[in-house]
Amino acid sequence: MPYPEVLQIEPTNVCNLSCIMCVRRTWRQQRFGHMDFSLYKRVIDESVGKVRKVALYGFGEPLAHPLFPDFLRYARTQLGDSVFLHFVTNGTLFDPRTAKTVFEAGVNQVAFSIDAPELELLSKIRVGTQQYSVLDNLKSAARIKSEYESRLGIATVLLRSNYRLLPRLVEMAAELELDFVVVSHVVPYHPALVGEAVYT
Repeated sequence: MPYPEVLQIEPTNVCNLSCIMCVRRTWRQQRFGHMDFSLYKRVIDESVGKVRKVALYGFGEPLAHPLFPDFLRYARTQLGDSVFLHFVTNGTLFDPRTAKTVFEAGVNQVAFSIDAPELELLSKIRVGTQQYSVLDNLKSAARIKSEYESRLGIATVLLRSNYRLLPRLVEMAAELELDFVVVSHVVPYHPALVGEAVYT
């Protein structure tokens, strides 16, 4: 059986937010924790010369793992510069110091999960965001990333409560000189979310 060209690894299923559209809200008796670094290294070592892209994220917040920068560094060292290394973050822990560490580790692309250009609505969608400086973190990351060859952008989930703000999100991305905006439809994991879908 051929080895996959794209490898996705979830460093942790721990998250510091409770987003309204997240499947985590439906989990019952789920165990939470961080991936063991030795297991991670074994997976990366087995992937040398086989993969072209590694995605380091899942349903948890990657930066919640205390060794996440080490995950990035190890993948870059072992896999070389030809492998595309990226992850998605909710941005809460991506302060300027962390941003510098992550970019220096050799990541190719980082996407901030941002569904509204203002904190008031963003915190209603991504519950808990109000405790952090997510939008400020995005702005500082945009300034810092220009010193590296990393791409930075926004990943947004389209909902009935935010789709009218999509043009403003694109404008914000342009103002910050971000590299991309990725839009996905909400997946209604539970009945309460059906009304938020913008498709039938």
